[in-house]
Amino acid sequence: MPFALCCLLFAPSFAQHWDIEQVDSGGWGVGVQIRQHPDGRLFLCYGSTDGHGVRVAWKDSLWHTENVPQPAQTNLNPPWLAIGPHGELGLTGSNDQQSWFSVREDTGWRSIAVPFEPEWYHPAIPVAFDSSAEPILNIVVGEGWVRPVGLARLVDSVWVATDTISGGPHSPGYWLAGFGIRADGSPWGVEWIRVMDVGYWLEGVEGFEWQAGQWELHWWYGGERMFVEAVAGGVDREGVVHAAYGSDDSSGSFFRYDSEVIAANSPELIALSFDSLNRPLLAYVAGSDLTLCYRDGATWRFLDVGVGAQWLDVLVDSVGRPVIAYFTGDAVFTATGVDVLGQSEESAGPVLCRTQPLATIVRGALELPRSTSPSASTSWLLDISGCRALDLHAGSNDVSRLAPGVYFVRSGPLAVSRQSSAVTKVVITR
Repeated sequence: MPFALCCLLFAPSFAQHWDIEQVDSGGWGVGVQIRQHPDGRLFLCYGSTDGHGVRVAWKDSLWHTENVPQPAQTNLNPPWLAIGPHGELGLTGSNDQQSWFSVREDTGWRSIAVPFEPEWYHPAIPVAFDSSAEPILNIVVGEGWVRPVGLARLVDSVWVATDTISGGPHSPGYWLAGFGIRADGSPWGVEWIRVMDVGYWLEGVEGFEWQAGQWELHWWYGGERMFVEAVAGGVDREGVVHAAYGSDDSSGSFFRYDSEVIAANSPELIALSFDSLNRPLLAYVAGSDLTLCYRDGATWRFLDVGVGAQWLDVLVDSVGRPVIAYFTGDAVFTATGVDVLGQSEESAGPVLCRTQPLATIVRGALELPRSTSPSASTSWLLDISGCRALDLHAGSNDVSRLAPGVYFVRSGPLAVSRQSSAVTKVVITR
Protein backbone atom coordinates (compact mmCIF):
# COMPACT_ATOMS: atom_id res chain seq x y z
CA MET A 1 0.00 0.00 0.00
CA PRO A 2 1.45 3.42 -0.92
CA PHE A 3 2.69 5.34 2.11
CA ALA A 4 0.52 8.42 1.41
CA LEU A 5 -2.64 6.27 1.17
CA CYS A 6 -1.69 4.46 4.37
CA CYS A 7 -1.39 7.79 6.18
CA LEU A 8 -4.84 8.79 4.99
CA LEU A 9 -6.48 5.53 5.99
CA PHE A 10 -4.74 5.28 9.34
CA ALA A 11 -4.55 8.90 10.43
CA PRO A 12 -2.92 9.32 13.83
CA SER A 13 -5.40 9.70 16.69
CA PHE A 14 -3.25 12.38 18.35
CA ALA A 15 -4.00 15.09 15.76
CA GLN A 16 -5.05 18.42 17.25
CA HIS A 17 -8.79 18.60 17.80
CA TRP A 18 -11.56 19.41 20.27
CA ASP A 19 -13.58 16.58 21.84
CA ILE A 20 -17.14 17.85 22.36
CA GLU A 21 -19.39 16.11 24.92
CA GLN A 22 -22.96 16.98 25.87
CA VAL A 23 -23.45 16.95 29.63
CA ASP A 24 -27.09 18.05 30.03
CA SER A 25 -29.96 19.47 28.01
CA GLY A 26 -33.46 20.91 28.37
CA GLY A 27 -32.34 24.42 29.27
CA TRP A 28 -29.84 23.29 31.92
CA GLY A 29 -26.45 25.05 31.93
CA VAL A 30 -27.03 28.65 33.02
CA GLY A 31 -23.99 30.04 34.86
CA VAL A 32 -21.99 26.84 34.25
CA GLN A 33 -18.80 26.43 36.28
CA ILE A 34 -16.23 23.64 36.07
CA ARG A 35 -14.04 22.39 38.92
CA GLN A 36 -11.64 19.48 39.40
CA HIS A 37 -11.94 17.04 42.30
CA PRO A 38 -8.72 15.95 44.06
CA ASP A 39 -9.24 12.48 42.55
CA GLY A 40 -9.15 13.99 39.04
CA ARG A 41 -12.87 13.89 38.24
CA LEU A 42 -14.47 16.92 36.63
CA PHE A 43 -17.51 18.55 38.25
CA LEU A 44 -19.91 21.05 36.71
CA CYS A 45 -22.50 23.19 38.47
CA TYR A 46 -25.26 25.18 36.76
CA GLY A 47 -28.84 26.39 36.87
CA SER A 48 -31.74 26.28 34.43
CA THR A 49 -33.23 28.84 32.08
CA ASP A 50 -36.54 28.81 34.00
CA GLY A 51 -34.78 29.54 37.31
CA HIS A 52 -36.29 26.51 39.05
CA GLY A 53 -33.30 24.38 39.94
CA VAL A 54 -29.58 23.80 40.46
CA ARG A 55 -27.66 20.74 39.30
CA VAL A 56 -24.21 19.26 39.79
CA ALA A 57 -22.73 17.00 37.11
CA TRP A 58 -19.62 14.88 37.36
CA LYS A 59 -17.73 12.51 35.12
CA ASP A 60 -16.02 9.18 35.74
CA SER A 61 -16.30 7.30 32.45
CA LEU A 62 -19.72 8.89 31.83
CA TRP A 63 -21.43 12.11 32.87
CA HIS A 64 -23.86 11.92 35.82
CA THR A 65 -26.20 14.66 37.07
CA GLU A 66 -27.75 15.34 40.48
CA ASN A 67 -30.39 17.88 41.46
CA VAL A 68 -29.31 19.97 44.46
CA PRO A 69 -32.26 20.76 46.78
CA GLN A 70 -32.55 24.52 47.34
CA PRO A 71 -34.39 26.42 50.12
CA ALA A 72 -36.20 28.36 47.39
CA GLN A 73 -37.45 26.97 44.09
CA THR A 74 -38.24 30.06 42.02
CA ASN A 75 -36.21 32.83 40.39
CA LEU A 76 -32.95 31.08 41.28
CA ASN A 77 -29.71 32.81 40.33
CA PRO A 78 -26.72 30.88 38.92
CA PRO A 79 -24.81 29.02 41.68
CA TRP A 80 -21.13 29.16 42.65
CA LEU A 81 -19.36 25.81 43.19
CA ALA A 82 -16.32 25.00 45.35
CA ILE A 83 -14.46 21.75 45.97
CA GLY A 84 -12.39 21.35 49.12
CA PRO A 85 -8.93 19.81 49.54
CA HIS A 86 -10.41 16.41 50.49
CA GLY A 87 -13.23 16.45 47.98
CA GLU A 88 -15.77 18.48 49.97
CA LEU A 89 -18.56 19.86 47.77
CA GLY A 90 -20.20 23.18 48.53
CA LEU A 91 -22.12 25.78 46.57
CA THR A 92 -23.89 29.06 47.14
CA GLY A 93 -27.31 29.88 45.76
CA SER A 94 -29.72 32.79 45.92
CA ASN A 95 -32.85 34.37 44.55
CA ASP A 96 -34.20 37.90 44.92
CA GLN A 97 -35.13 37.30 48.58
CA GLN A 98 -32.48 35.12 50.22
CA SER A 99 -29.05 33.50 49.91
CA TRP A 100 -27.70 30.19 51.20
CA PHE A 101 -24.73 27.83 51.27
CA SER A 102 -25.31 24.13 50.49
CA VAL A 103 -22.80 21.45 51.45
CA ARG A 104 -22.79 17.80 50.35
CA GLU A 105 -22.84 15.37 53.28
CA ASP A 106 -23.17 11.58 53.51
CA THR A 107 -26.95 11.86 53.87
CA GLY A 108 -27.43 14.47 51.14
CA TRP A 109 -27.25 18.22 50.74
CA ARG A 110 -27.63 20.52 53.76
CA SER A 111 -28.31 24.26 53.42
CA ILE A 112 -27.25 27.05 55.76
CA ALA A 113 -28.77 30.53 55.45
CA VAL A 114 -26.37 33.30 54.36
CA PRO A 115 -27.33 36.67 55.92
CA PHE A 116 -25.57 38.74 53.24
CA GLU A 117 -26.89 40.17 50.01
CA PRO A 118 -25.25 39.27 46.69
CA GLU A 119 -23.48 41.88 44.58
CA TRP A 120 -25.50 44.54 42.79
CA TYR A 121 -25.09 43.00 39.39
CA HIS A 122 -23.55 39.58 40.02
CA PRO A 123 -26.06 37.54 42.06
CA ALA A 124 -23.72 34.68 43.01
CA ILE A 125 -21.77 34.79 46.26
CA PRO A 126 -18.27 33.34 45.64
CA VAL A 127 -17.17 30.53 47.97
CA ALA A 128 -13.93 28.60 48.41
CA PHE A 129 -12.56 26.05 50.88
CA ASP A 130 -9.35 26.68 52.77
CA SER A 131 -6.68 24.03 53.43
CA SER A 132 -8.55 22.81 56.53
CA ALA A 133 -11.73 22.31 54.44
CA GLU A 134 -13.51 25.30 56.02
CA PRO A 135 -15.69 27.28 53.59
CA ILE A 136 -15.13 31.03 53.18
CA LEU A 137 -17.49 33.42 51.41
CA ASN A 138 -16.51 36.53 49.44
CA ILE A 139 -19.27 39.01 50.33
CA VAL A 140 -20.21 42.66 50.20
CA VAL A 141 -20.55 44.29 53.60
CA GLY A 142 -23.17 46.79 54.79
CA GLU A 143 -25.89 48.61 52.91
CA GLY A 144 -26.20 51.42 50.41
CA TRP A 145 -24.71 52.15 47.01
CA VAL A 146 -21.04 51.93 47.99
CA ARG A 147 -20.31 48.75 49.96
CA PRO A 148 -16.85 47.30 50.65
CA VAL A 149 -15.94 43.72 49.86
CA GLY A 150 -15.26 41.33 52.73
CA LEU A 151 -15.06 37.72 53.87
CA ALA A 152 -17.38 35.58 55.97
CA ARG A 153 -16.71 32.35 57.85
CA LEU A 154 -18.86 29.78 59.63
CA VAL A 155 -18.87 30.18 63.42
CA ASP A 156 -21.07 27.63 65.24
CA SER A 157 -23.01 27.00 61.99
CA VAL A 158 -23.68 30.75 61.53
CA TRP A 159 -22.05 32.89 58.85
CA VAL A 160 -20.13 35.80 60.39
CA ALA A 161 -18.38 38.63 58.52
CA THR A 162 -14.73 38.50 59.61
CA ASP A 163 -12.83 40.79 57.21
CA THR A 164 -13.48 44.04 55.37
CA ILE A 165 -11.22 44.71 52.42
CA SER A 166 -10.66 48.43 51.98
CA GLY A 167 -7.98 50.86 50.95
CA GLY A 168 -8.21 50.45 47.20
CA PRO A 169 -9.04 53.17 44.69
CA HIS A 170 -12.73 52.41 45.14
CA SER A 171 -14.71 49.92 47.19
CA PRO A 172 -18.17 49.57 45.69
CA GLY A 173 -18.58 46.00 44.53
CA TYR A 174 -20.36 45.32 41.26
CA TRP A 175 -19.25 41.95 39.92
CA LEU A 176 -17.06 39.54 41.89
CA ALA A 177 -15.16 37.91 39.04
CA GLY A 178 -12.87 35.47 40.82
CA PHE A 179 -12.17 34.20 44.32
CA GLY A 180 -10.06 31.49 45.92
CA ILE A 181 -7.78 30.37 48.72
CA ARG A 182 -4.13 29.71 47.94
CA ALA A 183 -2.20 26.73 49.27
CA ASP A 184 -0.83 28.81 52.16
CA GLY A 185 -4.37 29.75 53.26
CA SER A 186 -4.35 33.33 51.96
CA PRO A 187 -7.49 34.52 50.12
CA TRP A 188 -7.47 36.38 46.82
CA GLY A 189 -10.12 37.87 44.57
CA VAL A 190 -10.86 40.02 41.54
CA GLU A 191 -13.78 42.42 41.20
CA TRP A 192 -15.32 44.57 38.51
CA ILE A 193 -15.99 48.00 39.98
CA ARG A 194 -18.75 50.38 38.89
CA VAL A 195 -19.81 53.57 40.69
CA MET A 196 -21.41 56.88 39.80
CA ASP A 197 -18.79 59.58 40.33
CA VAL A 198 -19.67 63.26 39.79
CA GLY A 199 -22.20 62.46 37.11
CA TYR A 200 -20.04 59.87 35.33
CA TRP A 201 -19.94 56.12 35.48
CA LEU A 202 -16.54 55.12 36.80
CA GLU A 203 -15.53 51.53 36.13
CA GLY A 204 -12.43 49.50 36.73
CA VAL A 205 -10.84 46.13 37.51
CA GLU A 206 -9.30 45.55 40.93
CA GLY A 207 -7.65 42.59 42.63
CA PHE A 208 -7.16 41.92 46.32
CA GLU A 209 -5.02 39.43 48.22
CA TRP A 210 -3.83 38.78 51.76
CA GLN A 211 -0.07 39.34 51.92
CA ALA A 212 2.20 39.63 54.95
CA GLY A 213 -0.63 40.23 57.41
CA GLN A 214 -2.50 42.87 55.41
CA TRP A 215 -4.66 43.34 52.34
CA GLU A 216 -2.85 44.26 49.15
CA LEU A 217 -4.85 45.71 46.25
CA HIS A 218 -4.08 45.94 42.53
CA TRP A 219 -5.66 48.43 40.15
CA TRP A 220 -5.23 47.22 36.55
CA TYR A 221 -7.59 49.48 34.63
CA GLY A 222 -10.29 52.09 35.09
CA GLY A 223 -11.33 55.68 35.48
CA GLU A 224 -13.93 58.16 34.30
CA ARG A 225 -15.49 57.36 30.93
CA MET A 226 -13.58 54.04 30.92
CA PHE A 227 -15.84 51.00 30.67
CA VAL A 228 -15.43 47.31 31.39
CA GLU A 229 -17.23 44.71 29.27
CA ALA A 230 -16.46 41.42 31.06
CA VAL A 231 -14.02 40.26 33.74
CA ALA A 232 -12.40 37.00 34.85
CA GLY A 233 -9.91 36.55 37.68
CA GLY A 234 -7.43 33.84 38.55
CA VAL A 235 -4.26 33.02 40.44
CA ASP A 236 -1.28 31.47 38.69
CA ARG A 237 0.93 28.64 39.94
CA GLU A 238 3.22 31.10 41.72
CA GLY A 239 0.26 32.53 43.66
CA VAL A 240 0.11 35.79 41.68
CA VAL A 241 -3.36 37.27 41.06
CA HIS A 242 -4.31 38.16 37.47
CA ALA A 243 -7.34 39.52 35.60
CA ALA A 244 -8.61 39.29 32.03
CA TYR A 245 -11.22 41.76 30.83
CA GLY A 246 -12.70 43.73 27.99
CA SER A 247 -12.17 47.49 28.00
CA ASP A 248 -13.79 50.34 26.11
CA ASP A 249 -12.57 53.92 26.26
CA SER A 250 -11.49 56.79 24.02
CA SER A 251 -8.53 54.75 22.74
CA GLY A 252 -10.79 51.95 21.48
CA SER A 253 -12.22 48.59 22.46
CA PHE A 254 -9.66 46.00 23.61
CA PHE A 255 -9.21 42.58 25.20
CA ARG A 256 -6.68 42.83 28.04
CA TYR A 257 -4.75 40.50 30.36
CA ASP A 258 -3.69 42.49 33.41
CA SER A 259 -2.64 45.73 31.67
CA GLU A 260 -1.50 44.04 28.45
CA VAL A 261 -3.60 44.38 25.28
CA ILE A 262 -4.26 40.95 23.75
CA ALA A 263 -6.58 41.81 20.88
CA ALA A 264 -8.56 44.70 19.42
CA ASN A 265 -11.96 43.27 20.25
CA SER A 266 -13.71 43.32 23.60
CA PRO A 267 -15.26 39.93 24.54
CA GLU A 268 -18.68 39.44 26.12
CA LEU A 269 -17.60 36.40 28.20
CA ILE A 270 -14.20 35.41 29.66
CA ALA A 271 -12.84 32.57 31.79
CA LEU A 272 -9.23 32.27 33.00
CA SER A 273 -7.00 29.35 33.99
CA PHE A 274 -3.30 28.38 33.90
CA ASP A 275 -1.54 25.33 32.50
CA SER A 276 1.33 23.35 34.01
CA LEU A 277 3.84 25.75 32.42
CA ASN A 278 2.10 28.64 34.18
CA ARG A 279 0.80 30.01 30.90
CA PRO A 280 -2.52 31.89 31.09
CA LEU A 281 -5.38 30.24 29.19
CA LEU A 282 -8.34 32.46 28.29
CA ALA A 283 -11.61 31.03 26.99
CA TYR A 284 -13.81 33.81 25.66
CA VAL A 285 -16.70 34.70 23.38
CA ALA A 286 -16.50 37.69 21.04
CA GLY A 287 -19.50 37.96 18.74
CA SER A 288 -20.73 34.38 18.57
CA ASP A 289 -17.43 32.47 18.47
CA LEU A 290 -15.88 30.55 21.37
CA THR A 291 -12.08 30.89 21.32
CA LEU A 292 -9.22 29.74 23.51
CA CYS A 293 -6.06 31.81 23.59
CA TYR A 294 -2.85 31.30 25.54
CA ARG A 295 0.44 33.14 25.91
CA ASP A 296 3.39 31.33 24.39
CA GLY A 297 6.50 33.30 25.37
CA ALA A 298 5.83 36.83 24.14
CA THR A 299 3.13 35.70 21.67
CA TRP A 300 -0.60 35.17 22.19
CA ARG A 301 -1.95 32.22 20.20
CA PHE A 302 -5.65 31.90 19.34
CA LEU A 303 -7.54 28.62 18.81
CA ASP A 304 -11.07 28.50 17.40
CA VAL A 305 -13.23 25.97 19.24
CA GLY A 306 -15.89 26.11 16.53
CA VAL A 307 -18.98 26.64 18.71
CA GLY A 308 -20.92 29.48 20.31
CA ALA A 309 -21.71 29.99 23.99
CA GLN A 310 -23.82 32.05 26.41
CA TRP A 311 -21.94 31.00 29.58
CA LEU A 312 -18.50 29.40 29.94
CA ASP A 313 -15.70 28.34 32.27
CA VAL A 314 -12.29 26.71 31.74
CA LEU A 315 -9.67 24.64 33.55
CA VAL A 316 -6.73 22.35 32.78
CA ASP A 317 -7.44 18.70 33.55
CA SER A 318 -5.21 16.12 35.25
CA VAL A 319 -3.39 15.26 32.02
CA GLY A 320 -2.78 18.86 30.97
CA ARG A 321 -5.64 19.38 28.50
CA PRO A 322 -7.77 22.54 28.49
CA VAL A 323 -11.44 21.76 29.19
CA ILE A 324 -14.08 24.41 28.46
CA ALA A 325 -17.57 24.04 29.91
CA TYR A 326 -20.14 26.08 28.02
CA PHE A 327 -23.90 26.62 27.71
CA THR A 328 -25.48 27.17 24.29
CA GLY A 329 -28.87 28.37 25.49
CA ASP A 330 -30.43 24.91 25.49
CA ALA A 331 -27.74 22.45 26.58
CA VAL A 332 -24.41 22.34 28.41
CA PHE A 333 -21.28 20.83 26.86
CA THR A 334 -17.57 20.36 27.48
CA ALA A 335 -14.89 20.92 24.84
CA THR A 336 -11.60 19.16 25.62
CA GLY A 337 -8.56 20.27 23.65
CA VAL A 338 -6.44 17.34 22.49
CA ASP A 339 -2.85 18.40 21.73
CA VAL A 340 -4.00 21.96 21.06
CA LEU A 341 -1.40 23.64 23.28
CA GLY A 342 2.07 23.98 21.82
CA GLN A 343 5.34 23.81 23.73
CA SER A 344 6.29 27.05 25.43
CA GLU A 345 8.83 29.34 23.87
CA GLU A 346 11.72 30.54 26.01
CA SER A 347 10.46 33.39 28.16
CA ALA A 348 12.38 36.65 28.12
CA GLY A 349 11.21 37.53 31.63
CA PRO A 350 12.61 36.52 35.02
CA VAL A 351 12.24 32.90 36.04
CA LEU A 352 10.22 32.59 39.23
CA CYS A 353 10.11 28.81 39.32
CA ARG A 354 12.77 26.23 38.56
CA THR A 355 11.00 23.31 36.89
CA GLN A 356 12.83 20.09 36.17
CA PRO A 357 12.06 19.02 32.59
CA LEU A 358 11.79 15.30 33.26
CA ALA A 359 9.01 13.60 35.22
CA THR A 360 9.44 11.11 38.04
CA ILE A 361 7.25 8.01 37.63
CA VAL A 362 5.70 7.02 40.97
CA ARG A 363 3.64 3.97 41.94
CA GLY A 364 2.28 3.62 45.47
CA ALA A 365 4.78 5.75 47.40
CA LEU A 366 6.71 8.94 46.75
CA GLU A 367 10.14 9.12 48.35
CA LEU A 368 11.54 12.49 49.39
CA PRO A 369 15.16 12.84 50.49
CA ARG A 370 15.85 13.50 54.16
CA SER A 371 17.46 16.89 54.73
CA THR A 372 20.24 17.53 57.20
CA SER A 373 19.43 21.24 57.30
CA PRO A 374 17.61 22.51 60.41
CA SER A 375 15.65 24.89 58.13
CA ALA A 376 14.43 22.32 55.61
CA SER A 377 11.68 23.68 53.39
CA THR A 378 8.06 22.59 53.41
CA SER A 379 6.87 20.44 50.50
CA TRP A 380 3.46 19.83 48.93
CA LEU A 381 2.12 17.66 46.16
CA LEU A 382 0.03 19.82 43.80
CA ASP A 383 -2.39 18.49 41.20
CA ILE A 384 -2.46 19.71 37.61
CA SER A 385 -4.71 22.66 38.53
CA GLY A 386 -2.31 23.85 41.24
CA CYS A 387 -4.47 22.67 44.16
CA ARG A 388 -2.67 21.05 47.08
CA ALA A 389 -3.37 17.31 46.95
CA LEU A 390 -1.07 16.19 49.78
CA ASP A 391 1.31 17.57 52.41
CA LEU A 392 4.66 15.84 52.01
CA HIS A 393 7.38 14.93 54.47
CA ALA A 394 10.87 13.55 54.22
CA GLY A 395 10.90 9.81 53.55
CA SER A 396 8.07 7.71 52.15
CA ASN A 397 4.71 9.36 51.31
CA ASP A 398 1.68 7.19 50.50
CA VAL A 399 0.13 8.34 47.20
CA SER A 400 -1.80 5.16 46.43
CA ARG A 401 -5.17 6.85 47.08
CA LEU A 402 -4.57 9.66 44.60
CA ALA A 403 -5.93 9.48 41.07
CA PRO A 404 -3.35 8.62 38.40
CA GLY A 405 -2.08 11.63 36.52
CA VAL A 406 0.40 14.49 36.49
CA TYR A 407 1.34 16.15 39.80
CA PHE A 408 4.03 18.55 40.97
CA VAL A 409 6.17 18.39 44.09
CA ARG A 410 6.75 21.93 45.30
CA SER A 411 9.23 22.80 48.00
CA GLY A 412 10.58 26.11 49.20
CA PRO A 413 8.90 29.45 49.94
CA LEU A 414 5.16 29.85 50.26
CA ALA A 415 3.07 30.41 47.13
CA VAL A 416 2.86 34.18 47.65
CA SER A 417 6.63 34.59 47.75
CA ARG A 418 8.47 36.09 44.78
CA GLN A 419 11.54 34.09 45.70
CA SER A 420 12.58 31.10 43.64
CA SER A 421 11.06 27.72 44.49
CA ALA A 422 11.75 24.21 43.28
CA VAL A 423 9.11 22.23 41.38
CA THR A 424 9.43 18.61 40.26
CA LYS A 425 6.99 16.94 37.89
CA VAL A 426 5.62 13.58 39.04
CA VAL A 427 3.45 11.09 37.17
CA ILE A 428 1.45 8.80 39.48
CA THR A 429 0.52 5.46 37.98
CA ARG A 430 -1.27 2.33 39.18
